[in-house]
Amino acid sequence: SMKTINTVLRADDSDDYANLGYHAGSIYHDFEGERAFLYQMLLGYAGGRPLPEFMLNWFYAYLAIQVRFHEELVQVNENAGFENFSNYNSRKKAFLYTEQDNWKMVRHAVKGSMEPGNLKSLEVRISPGEQAGENSRWIRECDRCLRECISPDEMNRIYYVYHFSKRQDEKPGISGSYRHASFRRELEQKTDQLIRLRERFPREAARVLGIDACAQEIGCRPEVFGPVFRRLSGHVVKPSLFGSARQWKKTYHVGEDWMDVVDGLRAVDEAVLFLDMGNGDRLGHATVLGIDVRDWYRRKKGSVYLPLQDYLDNVVWLYHRLISLDICSCETLRGFLCSEFERCFKALYQPYMEKDCLQYDIDTYYEAWKLRGDHPVLYRGNRFSNPYYFFREHWVNDALSGGDKIRKRKETVQLMFSYHYLPEIRREGAKTKAVVIPEIYVDGVEKVQKGMQYFIAERGICVETNPSSNYSISSIGRYEEHPLSRLFTLGLCPDSGGADACAQLHVSVNTDDKGVFHTSLENEFALMSCAMEHARDGEGKRKYPKQRVYDWIDRIRENGNQQSFLQDIIREQDDR
Repeated sequence: SMKTINTVLRADDSDDYANLGYHAGSIYHDFEGERAFLYQMLLGYAGGRPLPEFMLNWFYAYLAIQVRFHEELVQVNENAGFENFSNYNSRKKAFLYTEQDNWKMVRHAVKGSMEPGNLKSLEVRISPGEQAGENSRWIRECDRCLRECISPDEMNRIYYVYHFSKRQDEKPGISGSYRHASFRRELEQKTDQLIRLRERFPREAARVLGIDACAQEIGCRPEVFGPVFRRLSGHVVKPSLFGSARQWKKTYHVGEDWMDVVDGLRAVDEAVLFLDMGNGDRLGHATVLGIDVRDWYRRKKGSVYLPLQDYLDNVVWLYHRLISLDICSCETLRGFLCSEFERCFKALYQPYMEKDCLQYDIDTYYEAWKLRGDHPVLYRGNRFSNPYYFFREHWVNDALSGGDKIRKRKETVQLMFSYHYLPEIRREGAKTKAVVIPEIYVDGVEKVQKGMQYFIAERGICVETNPSSNYSISSIGRYEEHPLSRLFTLGLCPDSGGADACAQLHVSVNTDDKGVFHTSLENEFALMSCAMEHARDGEGKRKYPKQRVYDWIDRIRENGNQQSFLQDIIREQDDR
């Protein structure tokens, strides 16, 4: 095609600045045909060159296809939610036919990120393989591939994170199978091999600094990843001459996609509790912590649709979070939640559980919920089994305060067994329920959201925000509505220490999948800066002066540098 175009135009623009860098040895060589074609069209328009009709027809077709592709990838199709995004994101695999195509994608992604020269570190997320040797070989190959296109200094600023993808639960079958049984076994197998990587391949393992879980939230709760994340982050390896495998930090993507705000807040709480997240760990997105709760329910017209099991769990969690966060003046809401618990529990659990004299109330159910960070196998046979019998001590969530006492109660064990192993409960719990949301419910959720912000901040857990991704996937209508300005206000608001002080979470700005969302880190900062600079109040006046916006953005930029898992290594090198 390019030979035909050059023959028709009889142009030799090889010395033009726009064509430089597309030689055969350049990573941009793959784009030569497309870029040269666009450049010839530009010359024809700006330089007055006559263009043949077939080229004009090609150009029209190119623009039509390119615009349509981009609209779908960035979701200008008015469909929100992660499932819609995932459908498009997974289609890129259809265009990667060979291993060479994959390496080209890796080089372009990394080189494109590092080329501006502004990044202090770059986190490269890779999927774990089936064998330790495979994982070791993949890291070596990635390093070799990247060294071909970036400098040694840039290589020192790159580290890897093992990236797990979530998966929805399979349909319940016969008795004896627990929730996510096959997926949990797969996670365990991959975790075993990652432990072997750390023990047998220290040089390659030293290149990895963390673990991460992402993808669709609905249908895959944080409890699924609890045992493996605790094991991987708690594993310690003795230093060797070939490298030192540090303890891995944790990132968990949560609170971006939910069926009810309470559902999203509960997922954040579950990630913290079940994965034992603490200082320096990160929550990906977590937009539910900062959205306008009242506006969200208003757009839902006062009703939500979600599975009965999730609604029951939300009711119990909200009731106890009102208590633990010491939220006053919610007695009416707590009474409503108690009545909802009794009604839902009676419909979902009682018909299928053993007829016994045990007492099940909203407090007992909450204690059983806290045990979901344990592995379900420990509750097989309707009794709690010692994890050392299975040689899997990480199956027990030791981070749970008072966990030993809770596991000794027959009621909580019975509820854990019923939740995981009774197919009737799993089938009935998956049925969608329409729930009318009263005003007192919305008031309580607003207060709990605020309390959760402080809870996350006090634990030193960081939040990765992704403005363009959240705009496309979540229910954010404008960039100025992004929760970033609700979670962190230092430099932006002069009254940040007032009575309604912001929790000042440690937030950062990120790109998520920069290829899919056609963005860059610089672009994400620019979008948020521009949105906040032009934000207006109810009277049409600017909310924030320019300088405050810039001060605020610069603080967030520094937060991002501090959130890098490479930061500990950089500090140690500076100390030397």
